[in-house]
Order: sequence, then structure tokens, then C-alpha cells
Amino acid sequence: MGHLGRCINLARELERRGTSVGFLINDDESARARVSASGFDYSVCAIEDPAGVKKCGNAVVLDTKEDVGARVAQLKESGRKVFVIENLTAVDDSDAVIIPAPVFEGKAVPRKVFAGARYVIMGDNFKKVRP
Repeated sequence: MGHLGRCINLARELERRGTSVGFLINDDESARARVSASGFDYSVCAIEDPAGVKKCGNAVVLDTKEDVGARVAQLKESGRKVFVIENLTAVDDSDAVIIPAPVFEGKAVPRKVFAGARYVIMGDNFKKVRP
């Protein structure tokens, strides 16, 4: 649920900036309830399901620990921009990989990897308390 929570925070910020947002989620009751309560539309679609590409918008954020190499390749072939959170399995094919860790002690990172405190995805409640 932590992955979903930070995706909801990211989605709220994207909407504030004028980007339409929708979710593709696994068939999980807790995930459906969480996204629905946040006010976002969603479709149920497993990450490996090829039909999911047709449901995706022009930009796609993947936040999963699974190997997403094949999915990223599919999305890129269909003309989408692809951003991956905290997962280096598709660093070569994705447009960017974001590692939202306040302390990142990785070795040399590829040029498309953005890591560290500057990229932590925070919710509105935290921002209200700690501007």
C-alpha cells in the first residue's frame, strides 16, 4: 500500500499541474478502495496483461518491485513516456527512474536515474506540517 499511497500523492500533484490521471491496479480490494476513496478513476489490469497498454495515457508511471522490462518496452513501442519508481529493471528503456529515498547511497547512477531527498514523494498532510 506504500507504493499506492505515493502514487496517489504523485497523481494529486500531476492533476494540480493540469495532467489527467488514471490508475491501472491489480485486482485487490484494498487497492480498489484506496484509489476510489482518493477520487481517481481506475481500471483493474495485471501488469503483465497486454490489454493494459491500450488503457494507458501518454505518460505512464510504474511503481512496482516486479521486473517491468517487457512492460516498459511495450509502452515505449506504443509511443508512451515511461517513468519507473524505485526499480532499476528497465533503466535503459524507460525515460527516467526515480528513487524517492531521503538518503541514497547508490554507486554511480545512470544519467536517467534521479535519486535522493529532492525526489521524495510527500503527501499534502506532511507538506502542511513541514512546509
